[in-house]
Amino acid sequence: MTKTAVISVRIPSEVREKLDNFAEILRIRPSAIAALVLEDCLEFWVKQYSEQALKKIWDEF
Repeated sequence: MTKTAVISVRIPSEVREKLDNFAEILRIRPSAIAALVLEDCLEFWVKQYSEQALKKIWDEF
């Protein structure tokens, strides 16, 4: 069994509505969709954010 943990994230209501819509279509919970998207995209997002932050810090010096 996959080990899971609870996390609280604030998202705009429009995003929640999209999650609810996709969840209804796929017949899974909105939280399951959000978890799958986060799992698939996390490394890319962190790398992209880190590069942007580093560039911003570097440009300030």
